[in-house]
Amino acid sequence: MKMQNRLEDIRWELRLSKKEMAERIGCLPNQYSRWISQQQQPNQVWMLRIASALKLSVEQIFYLVEDEQES
Repeated sequence: MKMQNRLEDIRWELRLSKKEMAERIGCLPNQYSRWISQQQQPNQVWMLRIASALKLSVEQIFYLVEDEQES
């Protein structure tokens, strides 16, 4: 299984630029870009920080999907 996130969907719902979203969650814009492109995923501490900053639960932002190779 691999982890995915809804950060871009949430950013659109909030009508924020990528820079504004990065500022809101407390990271650098280039780090945010890596997360939304699924190149990297935030660690557990960052997941909690992001959820707190967005006033959402971790589960509302991050979720697991089956890897195609596992099917």
